Amino acid sequence: MTASSSLDLVHEIDLKGNLTWTLDLWRDTPFNANILGQKFYRSILDAANTRALHNPDAKALKDDTNLRNATCVLDDPSAYDNLGLPTNLTPVFINTASYGNDNDILTTSFHRGEAWVINRDTGQITVAAKNMRNPHGMHKDSLLGGYMVTDTGHERSIFMTNDLRGELVIDFSTLQERKPGLEKSRWLQYVTRLSDNLYCAVIAPRQKITLFNPIQQTRRDISFDPEWGIQLVAKAGQAAKSIGRIASFEPN
Repeated sequence: MTASSSLDLVHEIDLKGNLTWTLDLWRDTPFNANILGQKFYRSILDAANTRALHNPDAKALKDDTNLRNATCVLDDPSAYDNLGLPTNLTPVFINTASYGNDNDILTTSFHRGEAWVINRDTGQITVAAKNMRNPHGMHKDSLLGGYMVTDTGHERSIFMTNDLRGELVIDFSTLQERKPGLEKSRWLQYVTRLSDNLYCAVIAPRQKITLFNPIQQTRRDISFDPEWGIQLVAKAGQAAKSIGRIASFEPN
């Protein structure tokens, strides 16, 4: 399962490299409209508009005020160096995708600030969390028997029950020791589960990896080289079990 963020597509690919399933987020409005009011389609037929712009230049879409609210057809990724649209032009910007329960697919929309549970068969979208800022990584998680998502811009880790009625929010935004010039910056890049109740958060402005246990309310910071740009830390076998004691969690 993979997300094509710059084209708002979710793909499932088998181990032989065959495309077995695709979810197109531009199939319905308002998910095909970006912040400039420009609407995107995969084909002229979908657009039903002979005046639609065909693979328009991305810089022109961004800078030309005459192209606000334009109808656009993108059917040739090579016209964009196979990179798709720039982040600021992409309508939804689906930045992660993973398997949920049964036929559910779990995704996050960077621009809409939401985490979604999508029924694979019907395409129906259930909003699991909203009012987030640039979220990342919605996954199944056992802490509350439901899901976990990273609210990146607000520096929060959100845990939800399976029925979405209960949640636990861990707020990292009050932690200090931020890099010079980034004292007011907020960017919790990603949170991953390492072992039982042990999680790892990558907080970019602090240039630290933060291990935390939400049940025991403990944490431990590990600094990393300022030249590194870490996206996430993944569990590797039993290595996570050798981390040892975590320092007391004392939020400011």
